[in-house]
Amino acid sequence: MNHEKNKIFLKIITLCILTLFSVNVFSSSLISFEWDELTSIELDKKEYELNEPITGKIIFANLEEFPSLGTKIVLHLAQGIYDYPSQLNNLDNIISEKIIDMDFVLAGAKKEAVFSFENPGSGEFRLDGYVWVVKSKALGASNIFYYPVSKNFVVKGDNEKQRLVINRKLTVFEETSGPVGFLINPSEEFTGKIVINNPTTQEKNNIVVGLKVCEWASPFCDEKEEKRFEVNNIPSNGQGYVNVNLIAPSIPSAYEISINLYSGEELESVYKNRVIVKGGTAKIRKIGLGGIADRNYSINMVMLGSPDHFTYPEFEDFDLKVLLYNENNLILEENIKIEKISAGESIFQEFNFDKDMFSKICYLISKNNVTYDEGCFELDLNQILYEYELLHPPKIEVEYNYDEFSKNLELELTKKSVTGLREFNARIKLIDSDKSYYSKTIENQSYFKENILIEKMDLFLVIDDVNLKQQQVIPINLKTKGNDIYGESLDSQSNLVSGKKCSGKVCPVNHVCDSKTELTIDGECCYTNCVESGVFSIENLIQIPLITWIALILMIVAIVITFEAIKKRGK
Repeated sequence: MNHEKNKIFLKIITLCILTLFSVNVFSSSLISFEWDELTSIELDKKEYELNEPITGKIIFANLEEFPSLGTKIVLHLAQGIYDYPSQLNNLDNIISEKIIDMDFVLAGAKKEAVFSFENPGSGEFRLDGYVWVVKSKALGASNIFYYPVSKNFVVKGDNEKQRLVINRKLTVFEETSGPVGFLINPSEEFTGKIVINNPTTQEKNNIVVGLKVCEWASPFCDEKEEKRFEVNNIPSNGQGYVNVNLIAPSIPSAYEISINLYSGEELESVYKNRVIVKGGTAKIRKIGLGGIADRNYSINMVMLGSPDHFTYPEFEDFDLKVLLYNENNLILEENIKIEKISAGESIFQEFNFDKDMFSKICYLISKNNVTYDEGCFELDLNQILYEYELLHPPKIEVEYNYDEFSKNLELELTKKSVTGLREFNARIKLIDSDKSYYSKTIENQSYFKENILIEKMDLFLVIDDVNLKQQQVIPINLKTKGNDIYGESLDSQSNLVSGKKCSGKVCPVNHVCDSKTELTIDGECCYTNCVESGVFSIENLIQIPLITWIALILMIVAIVITFEAIKKRGK
């Protein structure tokens, strides 16, 4: 699938580009309303025995800078040939759909979810995977069968099951084949015609079509009941149909019409159509929970205007409310007035709060006491903090103070995690380039303080963190004033240990070097020019390395390609 390969290639390019720039300049943020991820499917086998469950796992890697709240996986078991757009493809049949709630995945982390499908009988099959994070597309779009990640497998045997199949080309709603979508007024009745192929050698009876209208896509349908329609008997190698009617929801939005075809109670074919309910509205498409590292929490939201791409209505004078709960007790409620949002427009909104324990986040968009969008996320904050600490284990932090009169150096060592102080085991040494002046082994301490009598000189504190199996080298500048460097590896501090001095210049306060610097015992050594922080000039532009220019050009190309792809795909 060339499109999927191109998509992954663009993401890899983007990740490479981001590593070339400071995170303060280019951050992943919530600007886009699609979620940045890498997802893969791993089947336990390429070939399964007859009646053996189809098992495996789907792996979701979160490339954003926020946890992915409300992550939902959609898996389709299919037989045939995938092609997009699906309304032009009668060579494919979805025979089963499974939805997995992955809850949250931390920024920069990955999570696995296992799955099991009932054996579909012998033959060649495909497993398609889609991912939604809130209502943002993460991987493809299950409501329009838009470019999933796929794996093929075989079930051995000679009793291939023949199934009824929804004819995608001939199935229409309001004379529109799907899932491209059609426009309807709120609460208005609409009709459709479901056409069914019977490729089997037997007449089929007891056929039922079940329909559900789900806002956005089937993962957001909850336990909504299907409206069922009986189908007349279909002769072998023949074709049948059923006329259906549904009532459009009252709230403007984009809705999936989920179509399930049953023979008796056995599911045989799945298809989707789409309806756009006319009118102005606003929808929360993306949510980020910020501030996990320091427990200074915030909720970051991307809100988009109406998905009605037929009339492009505006939505005016409405409320966005955020509610915070702990153990079902409302502990915070914030409300802001939004003046206007146009169809296709995005608005970024941030809420900061000082609560350090909560179990549920809810949002509500309303106007004149009518709810236009709402949602809640149950959170196990302790689990989030626990996983964050596993992903970002805390390092030993150092503070020191020197009294020149008494020649007393006071050292304080702590290890602070997101949930408080942590015990640590370490070996520490005070050295210069020639010898060691002090050493100590620390066992099972969360706070260590020591007073050391020593002459005024420039030293290095070497910390061997036994728990993390890492070494830190920290300059203890008692004589000269340089930049304190915390948490660097020994390799990157070789100039410090060897006592190498700066043969260039150390930039003064509020100034930075306009090129790469080298760490020395005098501080960050600059061999070109020092410029004011935040000042940009043509000279600086010329001095930007060629590789950075190439990366910038590649990033612009990737953005343009992605933007063009977004314009062409369904919403």
